[in-house]
Amino acid sequence: MERQKGRPANRRVPEKAVRAQHAAMVDAFPGLPAEGFDHVVVAENLYRLQALLQQLSDARRADLGWDDSEGLGALLLVRRIFGPEILPMWRWRDNSQLADGDRVAEIRLGADRIVLAQRSATTSTASASRSSLAAPPTMSAKARRGPRPTTSPTFCAP
Repeated sequence: MERQKGRPANRRVPEKAVRAQHAAMVDAFPGLPAEGFDHVVVAENLYRLQALLQQLSDARRADLGWDDSEGLGALLLVRRIFGPEILPMWRWRDNSQLADGDRVAEIRLGADRIVLAQRSATTSTASASRSSLAAPPTMSAKARRGPRPTTSPTFCAP
């Protein structure tokens, strides 16, 4: 009942239900080893946050290759820009001549496909016009005019 005190009324478990759960736990506790449980612990605090953060940390370390795996490698940037859902559909087209030496990728889903180039710097008018072809319809008119010169990667139609 002590844990309930700080909760708002609409988030409290009824006292009758808490007492019934506690009584059921006390009654069941002695019989658990006979049911095959070799270790029984009654925990006041489960430390769930630590376990969740550990899972997130382990996943991030695996993505970066810090767990002695290859990690996501070249797909790390792709995931950061497009999200994890796109990764199964993404393929780099190595040695493609479509984008004047810039890296080319293909997103494929069934018969549909989109070919994109990774532009690491956009400085020419031709590059800016090609980049504007890939501007999503949700972007502002200012953004659709074309990217300003930058050193960060841009994905666009080749």
